[in-house]
Amino acid sequence: MQINVNSRFFEVKRLVEAGFDLIIPRVKWVVQGCVGFRSKLRPVIPVVAQWDPLQILTEECRNASIKVHPYMCVFNEGEDSAFLKQHPEFQAVGPEGTLLNWSCPSRYEVQNHLLALYEEIIDNYDVAGVHMDYIRYDDDNMCFCTHYREAFKRRYREDALAVHSGGYGKHFWMDFREENIRRFVRSMRKLTAERGKELSAATWSTYLWGKEGYGQDWCAWAREGLLDLSCPMDYTNSLDDLKDLIPGQLAAVEGKCPLWVGIGKKSSHSDLSPQQFAEQILLCRQLGADGITVFSHVALTDEDLALLKRL
Repeated sequence: MQINVNSRFFEVKRLVEAGFDLIIPRVKWVVQGCVGFRSKLRPVIPVVAQWDPLQILTEECRNASIKVHPYMCVFNEGEDSAFLKQHPEFQAVGPEGTLLNWSCPSRYEVQNHLLALYEEIIDNYDVAGVHMDYIRYDDDNMCFCTHYREAFKRRYREDALAVHSGGYGKHFWMDFREENIRRFVRSMRKLTAERGKELSAATWSTYLWGKEGYGQDWCAWAREGLLDLSCPMDYTNSLDDLKDLIPGQLAAVEGKCPLWVGIGKKSSHSDLSPQQFAEQILLCRQLGADGITVFSHVALTDEDLALLKRL
């Protein structure tokens, strides 16, 4: 069982006692593109100048024998990103020319920069692995930057904007986006394998829509051996939704990668009482999930933690 937490000091011992064995702290924000660790490549949040939250967290977790997989909001930069201010040519563009708060995943320069950020973490902190979130496009309406359109034109001899608008070759549009994302995941797999680290990812709950709408074919990643752990974000208040989602997810990964179902204790799509929380955990077990993830640490109450000890 694992949990997503913000990168700050908290009582690791209490989480271990409740049964958690992996913590996923956020270290790249979607506000200003800042990071929460000592980086030479990005602006850092102010607190890091006084103390290093990730260093303290990893030390606490090592002492408690619990793993840490720091995560970044990968291609999502958020508003007022220093990275996009420095490199406006890397900014994603909508179909009407609107500048988006994302970097374009098709750019090799973008992927290499993000890979280098993960490399900083792996080389400077005692982590068991790293975790990817927002490892996708924002939606079906990006990207239409000059680089993307030129690359698409070279590959398919079609205009990306015309294809997206309903022209012939919409499948080319989906394939090209998925290929760009998978290229980065392969690079991450190579990096983590060389360093002897694990690679996990937060993934879209509905596999087909993740692939077609966001360029995220996470089940193909699992079958290819690119992930050590897949965490579909099945955030819902409904047990029936979970019953519909989990069997298909397990079938799609074909046993090639452990699947830990994401439960949203409190998220934009869910707000669970302790009883609902327990019911969802038990259902995940009944349906054969390899484990669960919980979003997020700040939503867990003492009652929730006491309940987890009994399950």
